[in-house]
Amino acid sequence: MYQNEPTTVSEANPSPWLKASDLSGRTINVRIESHQFTELRQMDGSKQRKLTLVFAGKEKKLVANPTQQRAIAELLGSESFADWHGKLIALAPGKTFTGVATIVVKPPTMAVQRVQPAQPATTAADEEFGLFDEDVKES
Repeated sequence: MYQNEPTTVSEANPSPWLKASDLSGRTINVRIESHQFTELRQMDGSKQRKLTLVFAGKEKKLVANPTQQRAIAELLGSESFADWHGKLIALAPGKTFTGVATIVVKPPTMAVQRVQPAQPATTAADEEFGLFDEDVKES
């Protein structure tokens, strides 16, 4: 086996389109960079123009279905695609009412930043004599 060979069907056949399984069960925040209408081949062989969203710093685009479009419009307070540019949304894996995997649009999640407790300052004398908090034993 060669180095960097695909090990899965998805790796062997990469798609430019984001799907629910790409989220690996996680909700992710994305910033909408732009939108475009892309001509996509349908199951019957016909072609149809679909709204696709490009996200900042992401390779894959979302083919936004009408439900996702309405959710974004409601969340961002505008039906104008251009107003969505630069805005943050969250994408989460979900299921349709028929049980098919889909991507659900949600308000962005705020990351919790953990603050490290302040470390007591040491003086030159502490360092010189090796006096640190862990050396002090209470009796």
